[in-house]
Amino acid sequence: MTINNPSLVLQFLGNDLPAGHSTTPTISNEYIINHSISFSYQLMSNLKSSSNQVKLQISRDCGITEDIIATDGDILATLKDGYTVLFTGFISTNFSWNVTQSGEQALSITLEDKSSRLLTKCFISTGHHLFDCEAHQAIEAVCLAAGISISILAETIHDRIVKVVDSSATCRDILDQMLYELGYVYYCDNLGELRFWKVDCTSVSGIPVLDKTKLYVSSGSAISLSKKIRQYRSVRVTFTEVGSADHYLVYRNTTNQGTALPIAR
Repeated sequence: MTINNPSLVLQFLGNDLPAGHSTTPTISNEYIINHSISFSYQLMSNLKSSSNQVKLQISRDCGITEDIIATDGDILATLKDGYTVLFTGFISTNFSWNVTQSGEQALSITLEDKSSRLLTKCFISTGHHLFDCEAHQAIEAVCLAAGISISILAETIHDRIVKVVDSSATCRDILDQMLYELGYVYYCDNLGELRFWKVDCTSVSGIPVLDKTKLYVSSGSAISLSKKIRQYRSVRVTFTEVGSADHYLVYRNTTNQGTALPIAR
């Protein structure tokens, strides 16, 4: 992916910034280290939903880095290339100072998609809840409880579900299990809204071909192959009896000669 004019629009959701500091600042292209932006897409991790991430570096000369480090509240970030939105998510609390290849000190941050942060909430606080409805109605209820939006482009899933959840189940737990059983995975799009992907393992017809213009490069490569040797920790062995013996005759060699000699000698 080639990014020509990156910018990072922030929204500080906490109320702990010093007076006079903007809660919606923008980090312009000049403060984003060249070639430091990398995307990590994990949609099809073992055919299960997973979060996506973006890593980038911000120059120490940018005064907004002080606010990023100082605040205890969530920071919503939107990465753009010009007017095009590339990614929407929250800034992770795991950040560090690094020295770039040009010797400049920069703050390395990670953007996590909205599902990573919002779906960790419990669906209900106490008791149990019964879902006896179409899947899209249950999904809407879970997303409402988590505070995440469903894209208008998302597929409407009409399969009927009957499911009981208790107060220990997070919104992620419910979505993961429910959609996986229905043959779907969910993901956050570039606007931070929830969408769904149908996992069809019974047919391979009509699958689009991905060429080099549709593959994202991560860590220097868009495609990687690996081969693993299958290892078994335990196996079950079955056998069929083909014969039996009742008496055994054992010879003892007392000649001090090789065992290759005929037994009769």
